[in-house]
Amino acid sequence: PAPAASAPVRAATSLPRERYLRSVDRIRNHILEGDVYQANLTQQFTVPFAGDALDLYCRLTRKTPSPRSALVGCSRFSMASVSPELFLEGALDGPIRSCPIKGSRRRQDDPAADRAAAEELRGSEKDHAELLMIVDLVRNDLGRISVPGSIHVPELAGLVSYPAIHHLVATVAGRLERSVDLPEILAATFPGGSITGAPKERAMEILRELEPVERSFYTGSLFWFGDDGSFDSSILIRSVVVADGLARLGAGGGIVADSDAEAEWKESNDKARAPAEVLGFIPEEAE
Repeated sequence: PAPAASAPVRAATSLPRERYLRSVDRIRNHILEGDVYQANLTQQFTVPFAGDALDLYCRLTRKTPSPRSALVGCSRFSMASVSPELFLEGALDGPIRSCPIKGSRRRQDDPAADRAAAEELRGSEKDHAELLMIVDLVRNDLGRISVPGSIHVPELAGLVSYPAIHHLVATVAGRLERSVDLPEILAATFPGGSITGAPKERAMEILRELEPVERSFYTGSLFWFGDDGSFDSSILIRSVVVADGLARLGAGGGIVADSDAEAEWKESNDKARAPAEVLGFIPEEAE
């Protein structure tokens, strides 16, 4: 079985603390130079894993149940995902919506401290601004394939609390053009704005320079397509890929002009914490 949380194992990270802090500063310089408004910097944790993927998935869902949990098993890898983030949901010639997540606070054991953390997030100008940038990006992406005038934002910054973390979540919705097919939907929207940045293409170029390993499935998307033209999908955060005796877990956060590098590193670790506890490591101790 995988190591128990009571006996932490040493994890490796693609961006140790000092390198993560420097990368945040480099993104802030790009922002000040007008290259981007926001970029989502991520690190990848790696730990030895000799356990069973189904058991890992069951423990993850018990630890942090999420609305778009999934287990994928293939001959060369397995993936256990407890993603809370909706990428796209809808139907051909019908409605479409996306629910980007931006802003997070770690849940607290003390109820009063937990409410305070939630209220701090709800009132954070930085986190609201970060989410607003991505909402504008998603509106633009969906606008390429939707009926003119149908794009709207039913919820701009709702607080959603999961067992391990509080999030701010927006909803962007529209109605697809009759002639649009699934490849065109993906071409207009993939990858999600919340895990790339704005403008999307320039943010990805910068992140490709700063992140030393490929993200692989992490921050990609897991799709379900129905015979009736309906579809649903997640953004693959809080997802563990198991292959070749290793478990890989990605985590990160959006960097904006007023980001504090130390706080961003901490937020990245907080997002990894619940899956990391199941895998038996402490994110801050990864090297």
